[in-house]
Amino acid sequence: MSEGRSATAILTRPEGRNQALQEALQQQGQQSLVLPALVLEEQQHNFDPLIHHPSLFDLVVFVSSQAALSYLNIIAQHGIAWPATVRVAGVGQASIVPFREQRVVSEQLLLYPASHTAQDSEALWSVLQPHLSTLRNVLVVRGQKGREWLGAALEAEGKQVQRLTVYQRQPALWTGEDVVQLQQALLSTQCSILFSSSESVAAILDNLCRLGLEQYWAKVGGVVIHERIGKRLQSEQEKRNLAPLQRLRYASPSVESMCAAFTELASVNKT
Repeated sequence: MSEGRSATAILTRPEGRNQALQEALQQQGQQSLVLPALVLEEQQHNFDPLIHHPSLFDLVVFVSSQAALSYLNIIAQHGIAWPATVRVAGVGQASIVPFREQRVVSEQLLLYPASHTAQDSEALWSVLQPHLSTLRNVLVVRGQKGREWLGAALEAEGKQVQRLTVYQRQPALWTGEDVVQLQQALLSTQCSILFSSSESVAAILDNLCRLGLEQYWAKVGGVVIHERIGKRLQSEQEKRNLAPLQRLRYASPSVESMCAAFTELASVNKT
């Protein structure tokens, strides 16, 4: 890494989902600060075994790893074992990680986009094409907000689609020691922020503006994990009359890709 100001990666994924990236950055000699932009809360009361039992579906789609983890927690509390023939799909590889870690189903039942492709609904749709003729009933498990694109595409093919909200996202309020550490990082280091969801973009900018830290915005870098999130970042900056970030890198949601993006940002434009 070139000489100059040290770099700090601001990791904004929900609590418990930053550790792997933080460790990868540490191995690269980079410091990081964990500041979750969103708080996730499970919504167990939405689950009805008569409607959302996995055995009622040919395919269960998860929009995120949190959706998968929450659903697995809920069915475990109901004493429900995963049916041996029901397929599992994720809009990205991260979405099916809980199924792999808990060894819930065989690898043959997991459907997800390849690592070299986009990690989104459109990419999963391509993966699902060969299986559409075998699907009649599909459950989409998600947060309280989300795109309707995949569900609508399945319905357009004549599939019966149920939607289940298993968690909700609330903006986190940065306070106390977290704010002190953020201010110190912005003052003394070259900071780059992770934008990992469209909802987190607004939450991050709301916190920075509430704390009166807009003056540092022009010096901040950004790591964005999807083009759609980048577009949301652009619109949220315009709403607040903030200049577009000049140091911006796109990455996939993989730890390796995000780490590489932060490392690149840390090595350029150092003053």
